[in-house]
Amino acid sequence: MLSHRNITSFLSALHNHDVKFFDTDVYLSFLPMPHVFERVVIAGLVCYGSNIVFYAGDMLKLKDDCKLVRPTIFIAVPRIFNRIVEKIQDQFR
Repeated sequence: MLSHRNITSFLSALHNHDVKFFDTDVYLSFLPMPHVFERVVIAGLVCYGSNIVFYAGDMLKLKDDCKLVRPTIFIAVPRIFNRIVEKIQDQFR
């Protein structure tokens, strides 16, 4: 079970390892809010004063949301990155 201590430890590690976010950064949030990774990312970005924009709610239109928001930070789970790679590779086949 993950505790609040786990989350604060992760946030502390971000700060101690010189991971830099800025108040000018824009993050497009599209992972489900109950997802612990999404919670930690948002908590970290709030600490730095970054901008958080929530997607329209349709994963099929995520590309359109990215064009509109133009995020400077794109954090996702491996499944999403695998889909992006597949789409790019399909263009060269």
